[in-house]
Amino acid sequence: MPSAEGLTIQITPEKGELVEIQLNKHNEIVGYANPNVTQIGNEFLYGNDSLTSIDLPNVTEIGDWFLYGNNSLKSIDLPSVTRIGNNFLFDNNSLTSIELPNALYVGHGFLRSNNSLKTINFPNVTHIGDGFLRNNDSLTSIDLPSVTRIGARFLQGNNSLKSIDFSNVVLIEDEFLFSNKSLKSVYLPNVTEVGDFFLYKNKSLKSIRLPSLTEIGNEFLSDNNSLKSIDLPNVTQIGNNFLFDNNSLEIITIPKVTRIGEAFLYNNNSLKSLELPNVRLIGKTFLFNNNSLKSLELSNVTHIGDYFLLSNNTLTSLDLPNALHIGHGFLLNNKLISRVETAYGVRVLNESDKELK
Repeated sequence: MPSAEGLTIQITPEKGELVEIQLNKHNEIVGYANPNVTQIGNEFLYGNDSLTSIDLPNVTEIGDWFLYGNNSLKSIDLPSVTRIGNNFLFDNNSLTSIELPNALYVGHGFLRSNNSLKTINFPNVTHIGDGFLRNNDSLTSIDLPSVTRIGARFLQGNNSLKSIDFSNVVLIEDEFLFSNKSLKSVYLPNVTEVGDFFLYKNKSLKSIRLPSLTEIGNEFLSDNNSLKSIDLPNVTQIGNNFLFDNNSLEIITIPKVTRIGEAFLYNNNSLKSLELPNVRLIGKTFLFNNNSLKSLELSNVTHIGDYFLLSNNTLTSLDLPNALHIGHGFLLNNKLISRVETAYGVRVLNESDKELK
């Protein structure tokens, strides 16, 4: 191949499609255009560090590993694509914007380690696979108005992300938001179900609104130390390890929940108010090391698992008027509680008897 700066090569394959490839003086690809191709297979462009432009106006479907390690590419416009495979963009560190106005389906690992990416526009995407955005540290906002279902590990390590708007999402799988240090608010008006590890290590998160949520998986909130209040008006079922290490959380209101899993609240040392008026069944280790909570009323609880309250040293009163079954180690190391009301009557605890048997 001749060596000349700005060289353009036109290739006409057997099917008669014109392909235009632009090379620099080092015979490196700097531009690629194919106006007729409609489908692209796996591993389209890999490790072309001089590539600056791609023109594929009629492509409708793209396979796996479309662009990998093309560190001079700044923008992509694929106006006709509707379906994208796995690992679409990986390690393209000059890419600043992506426009996919007609994309409907996006596979796993969509954007990963594209550290200059600032804007994403996918107005018609309805389905997103696992690992959608990971380690894209310049991305500040995401708007996906048509998406209804989100896969696992949706956002991970996108440390400039400040807002998300997913107004039509109904179902979210595991590990939705993981270590996004600038995110301040989450509003998901139509989500009804979320998987495990919903929010983890989002240090700036101050507000969560999930007005339609009814079911929560395990480890819902963990290590989100700016969050002060949670109101989940329609949640009826909660998995294990609901809140873990959220040390600014003061108020929790879940008026409709009837069933709570194990280790509900662990190490949330600013918690002052807990409202669970309709809960009936509580799993093991309900409250552990929550040292600002002073009173607790669970008027409709009938069944309580083992180690109900463990090391909550500010709790002074406890009302369980309908409790029929209480597990082992009911009160351990809760030094200020002296009176407990249950379905069997009032029990007064001595200083040496801080476990109700």
